[in-house]
Amino acid sequence: MGKPLPAQPYELATWKKARVHIDYHIEFEKHFYSVSYTLIHQEVDVRATEHTIEIFYRQQRRAVHPRSTARGRFTTQREHMPPAHQAVSDWSPERFQTWAEQIGPHTAQLIEAVLISRLHPQQAYRTCLGILSLAKRYSAARLAPSGPPRLRRGHGQAACRYALPTEIRSYKGLHHILEAQLDRLPPAEPLPEVSPTDHANLRGATYYQ
Repeated sequence: MGKPLPAQPYELATWKKARVHIDYHIEFEKHFYSVSYTLIHQEVDVRATEHTIEIFYRQQRRAVHPRSTARGRFTTQREHMPPAHQAVSDWSPERFQTWAEQIGPHTAQLIEAVLISRLHPQQAYRTCLGILSLAKRYSAARLAPSGPPRLRRGHGQAACRYALPTEIRSYKGLHHILEAQLDRLPPAEPLPEVSPTDHANLRGATYYQ
């Protein structure tokens, strides 16, 4: 007597390992899927079928999402966000720009440059989040200069101000500047002081709509 047929038809699955990024998403075929923020930096197993993405950590399923073919986009579940992000759950270029302006004008200018360097602003969100998180890790003062120039003389130019003329637009680049303490070096040539509304590349909120 043969065995009974399985309740569910067999579904071909692909497995791969992935690292949970600082924005609590993993990447599978250029799409980004959320998992609990408590797993940031951890390695997870991803099971992909034709219709579903499942994320496992230590053999326990921690997330399941409908599979998407939209490259550069995010599939995010609210419960995966840290409490601070749940309070403002809609990511947008304006949100990153406002966050950057709170740190300093050069940070705002750098984040704007990162956003417009991608065909779609969503493709820059991971980089923006990584750069802005450096203010918490290294302090806002090291990420961007503050106060009038006469009070900053001899105190270096801060990482974002260092990065702008050198065309550094990545989290790894900013992290290297801070690790190597290049932000503490005095600038070879004075850079013009800017405010978030001064530079020509800054675009208003309607640009991204």
